[in-house]
Amino acid sequence: MDWLFLLLLGLVLFFVRDVLLLSSFREQGSFLRATTAYAAIFVVAFVLLGTAADFVSREEALKLIGDVRLWVPAVLLHGALWLGFFQAKRDPRARRWMFALTLIPAPVFVYCAGGLCWLALASSHALNGTTAGVLLGAAWVALAAAGAWWARRFSSAESQAGAILDFAAAANLSAILLLPLHLQSEQSALVESAFHGKTSAMALAATVGLIGASFLFHRLRRAP
Repeated sequence: MDWLFLLLLGLVLFFVRDVLLLSSFREQGSFLRATTAYAAIFVVAFVLLGTAADFVSREEALKLIGDVRLWVPAVLLHGALWLGFFQAKRDPRARRWMFALTLIPAPVFVYCAGGLCWLALASSHALNGTTAGVLLGAAWVALAAAGAWWARRFSSAESQAGAILDFAAAANLSAILLLPLHLQSEQSALVESAFHGKTSAMALAATVGLIGASFLFHRLRRAP
């Protein structure tokens, strides 16, 4: 599977997640506060990633996600985000966490956004990393805010809250499948090594295990 397709798939997944989450802030004041905080954090994230893209090649970035010291915390963080959104759906009192969860850039999103910055630099020699990060971050935030504003006009508040949290939880869990898929897609482009082969298999096993545990948990919870 082509690495560019996987990168775009990850970006689309998190874009839809964030649009839906921002749209759940129904009052105008809370919506403005949420989008302002979201803009501040995600523009800074893009600027940092753009700056890093000046010094880290795509091959070096791929080696990083094959490092057990990186992908194990990444999988755990995605699992924690899934649990947080799932708990927010079950317990209305826990929905105050939803805003904080929305502002945490997921590891797969960070990797995909970094790839987008790298593509911008590779396609235009007039840009430096910081400038690319500012432009991409501003575009991302503007599109997310516009999408959320549009979604607020065509959805009801409480009736959609549960579905939005369901999608956010599923997005964080399913996104980590992109890590082993991306590693697999690039095996022919990188020097083969036993270490990378083992970590790829372990990452896939950890991902499948988490998704299987989630499925089993839901089945047991619904059983009479």
